[in-house]
Amino acid sequence: MENKFLLIDFKNSVLIIILIMADPLDKIFTPDREVDSQLLSDILFPFVKINSEDLSIFFTNLGNKLPINKKLIIFLLAKKALYIKGKVELESVTPNDIIDQTDLKSGSVHPGLKQLRDKNLVIVKDGRYFIPNYQINEMKNLFLEGK
Repeated sequence: MENKFLLIDFKNSVLIIILIMADPLDKIFTPDREVDSQLLSDILFPFVKINSEDLSIFFTNLGNKLPINKKLIIFLLAKKALYIKGKVELESVTPNDIIDQTDLKSGSVHPGLKQLRDKNLVIVKDGRYFIPNYQINEMKNLFLEGK
């Protein structure tokens, strides 16, 4: 390991130094909330809008033309945006949350979420679905590069 020193304070002729041990593995760790906000915005902008007063999510005309799986992804990414902005406590949602907050039907939402989970595009914990931050680049491929 490489040692690094950091000057913390200099008071009353006393130099205070803390020894920091740098681990080469530290560079691969990232804060859980770290997301490229510009990329997230670029993905969402054509397909969805969020009401700034009641935080409701609604699809644009272009968003309404998306197939169900892409609509689900866009909705989940919009929830992520709300979470990142500190507007909601959780980014994860239940299938019923999606049904209640959109015009999507139960017969489409449940199988669509299962397909997304089977493709490892979403994670489900305790019946709540979300898109992990590391999948944002995959979403870029789906929406911005036309794959």
